[in-house]
Amino acid sequence: MSLKIAVFGDSNTWGFDPRTGLRQKARFVDLLQKDHPDWQIIDDGLNGRLLDSQDPYFYDLSGSRQIERFTKQAAPYDLLVIALGANDARRMFHRSLSSWTQSFERFAVGCKKANQQACRRFGRTAPILFVEPPAIPDGLRNNYEAIGSYGEDGIAILKTCGKIMQKVAKQEGFYVLEVQNAGLTGGMVDGIHLDQNGHALMARLLGQKIEQLLQAALIQPQ
Repeated sequence: MSLKIAVFGDSNTWGFDPRTGLRQKARFVDLLQKDHPDWQIIDDGLNGRLLDSQDPYFYDLSGSRQIERFTKQAAPYDLLVIALGANDARRMFHRSLSSWTQSFERFAVGCKKANQQACRRFGRTAPILFVEPPAIPDGLRNNYEAIGSYGEDGIAILKTCGKIMQKVAKQEGFYVLEVQNAGLTGGMVDGIHLDQNGHALMARLLGQKIEQLLQAALIQPQ
């Protein structure tokens, strides 16, 4: 079945490899496209991209400020996939679970509005699927990169954020893919960026979720 999917994400969507600083050749979006040749995958991944936060040191990384541009450029599409939230848990933002939740809620509301506006121009609607960030592996809790970037509070936020996403999803009418229940974690270099196995698992889980939405007629290809 022909399907156009727009994916908006952070460094894991871009394919950042912490070993080299370069882009991995087999990102989950690439593997998803390979597994489903009749689907069209459009992706926009940016290293360091945030939900609704503002990075004090780099250029504008706020997803809330960029989502409208992306949806306008990608439309028309049948499904909007959002893979964000990990960077907002970093300790530099002094996040608590409450403040992370508020940031996610603001982004979700703005994303919903941008999605509606982009699709309305083509007389159609497209559901939104949020992907839970991967957890940091327990074996890396003392890793310099992991604990230095996230701290104990950030690691705890990442393990809890899927439940927050589900709660907001019920309020705003979108869907959530909880990947941590299937064992998806960041790789063993820095704990947050996916390795080759992680990208393969992410592609499989995302493909399965999209197939489920299609079978339930929750995605209406145009």
